[in-house]
Amino acid sequence: MINSFIPMGNTVALSVTTSSHTPVQVTPSAALAVFQYSIQNIGPNPAFVVMAAPITNGGGIQSAPSLTAAIPTDGTSANGWVIQNGQRMVVTGPPNAYFAAICAATQSATLYITPGDGIA
Repeated sequence: MINSFIPMGNTVALSVTTSSHTPVQVTPSAALAVFQYSIQNIGPNPAFVVMAAPITNGGGIQSAPSLTAAIPTDGTSANGWVIQNGQRMVVTGPPNAYFAAICAATQSATLYITPGDGIA
């Protein structure tokens, strides 16, 4: 049985512009192993999103990974994926993931990212 998406933490807003957003961590409200994230683009333009696990040192302290969103060009790959304006998707990733995003020249978008469980 496939469960509907259940939010399990606060929503984080990313104001996306033409330079890669500083990595932002999205965490659940409690110490849960959350692996799904609902991402919604409410802006007027597509955004390119990248996600990575936090870096954990030997003492269990987490820090941001080196994470830069990039837009692929003809014949060249780039890390991440596109989310169209008006689109909502649920992606699976590491717990307490960091996200960054970028838009094409002269464009902007706002992304809302919510940790949770389920896919629809």
